[in-house]
Amino acid sequence: MADIVTLYPQDPSFSGISFKTNTPTLTTETFSGKSRRTGYGTSFYSWQVKYPTLTAVESSIITGYLSQTYGPAFSFEIILPEISHTNSLTPITTGATTNGAVSKGVKTVTLAGCGNTKTLIGGDYIKFANHSKVYQVVGTATSNSAGAMQLYFSGSLVADVPSGTVIEFDDVKFTAIVDADVQQYDIGVGGFTSLSVSMRETW
Repeated sequence: MADIVTLYPQDPSFSGISFKTNTPTLTTETFSGKSRRTGYGTSFYSWQVKYPTLTAVESSIITGYLSQTYGPAFSFEIILPEISHTNSLTPITTGATTNGAVSKGVKTVTLAGCGNTKTLIGGDYIKFANHSKVYQVVGTATSNSAGAMQLYFSGSLVADVPSGTVIEFDDVKFTAIVDADVQQYDIGVGGFTSLSVSMRETW
C-alpha cells in the first residue's frame, strides 16, 4: 500500500454520500436452475462524496488535496459524516481493547474495558488499531458489569489482532483511494464548481 497522505479535508463539508458494500461472489448455475455461490470471505466499501456548489476557494481545497493522491496511486484516511460515527445512545467512552488474541479469518471478538452496559449497534463500523480494514457490526452488543463485550462483525479479519489492541468505534477512519484515473470538475461563471469524488476502501 502506498503511503497515506494527510486526512481528507472535512471542510468544505459534503452535501451527501452514496455508500456501497461490495461483496465479491462467484456464482455458477446449472441448466436445472440450481446455483452454487462461493464468497471470498470479506467485503469492501465504496462511496461517492457529493458537494454543494463550491466557491473557487472551497473547490481549490479539494482539488489541491486530490492532486497529491495521483488518482488511485496514494491512499488517504477519511472520516465519513454519519457513517463513521456510532449510532449507540450508550456508546463506549473508555479505551476498549481486545481481550485475547484473535486470528485472521475470525468474525467475532471479545472486548474488555468497555464500561458497564455500553452498546455498539448493528450497522456501526469498527476498526482495529493494528490494521486499516473497517468492519461492520452485525447485531447490537452490550457490555456486562465488568466491561466485557462479545462482538460479531461482517467480513472475516484480514489480519491477526493481538491481545490488548485498541478498537476504534467512533470517528472511524476509512483508508481509501480515489476510484478513478480521471477526475472531472464542472466550473461555471464566477468560479462556482460542481464536484463529486468516487472513492473505495483499501487496506
